[in-house]
Amino acid sequence: KVESFPLPEGEELAVADWLDLNGLRALGRLQIVDGLDVLRKWGHALVDEEISFLPSEAAEGEDEEEAEGGSKLWLKAKIVGWWPQASLPPVASEGVGAESDGVRQAIFVAEECGRGDRWQLTLHDAMLGAADPTQRADGSSQRRAMFEVFAGSCELSLAFRRLGLDAEAYDLELCSAHDFLADDRFLARLEREPWDVVHFAPPSTPSEDAPAEERHQQLLERLARAVRCLCGLGRGVVVECGASDPLWETEALRGLPE
Repeated sequence: KVESFPLPEGEELAVADWLDLNGLRALGRLQIVDGLDVLRKWGHALVDEEISFLPSEAAEGEDEEEAEGGSKLWLKAKIVGWWPQASLPPVASEGVGAESDGVRQAIFVAEECGRGDRWQLTLHDAMLGAADPTQRADGSSQRRAMFEVFAGSCELSLAFRRLGLDAEAYDLELCSAHDFLADDRFLARLEREPWDVVHFAPPSTPSEDAPAEERHQQLLERLARAVRCLCGLGRGVVVECGASDPLWETEALRGLPE
């Protein structure tokens, strides 16, 4: 059923009518843009995770509630899927937080327990909702515990969040600004942000694809410089790769103490 309402000036009459959406879709005159056909229900640790979050409507009146001694209205929900930043449908890309200053972020869909209402959350908000309750109350942990690079499914970041520790995920599927090969400010960020541990899980070496092998070699060289930078700063660093991986043969890591 489609309903319209008259303009304030009353120039048009209100209309209530029924449309045959299936017929219009068959004729190619209607396209469903809810994004459910491309909603991923796999590939991320947050999928099927139960969370508690503060809806945006409640956040606007947060100061007034606290002044009156009231409690925040935290909603309980379950993450039912997500859209990587490169696959955002219109219903998500036009939402608050999905895109800012040309940077696109992955969006997670949370279904409210009981009512079934669905909410769109950024990774930060979804992770905060899955965090230890004491961390949710404070907003964030003061100590930066772990920076997960090539985070993929964010399993490590989620585990740290559950313990009430601050963790941040870096991956191109999560944010368009997280392109490791093109991010010229990455090393400066490592020097500026005092993470206890930076964890790298680089992709495996591609098989017999010259352009892919060249890009992978560039990735290894950038990664080697990042590891050497962190070692020089006395920071914790973990790299998930074998002892025979080509990474350890890069010039930046030669002579580095084991």
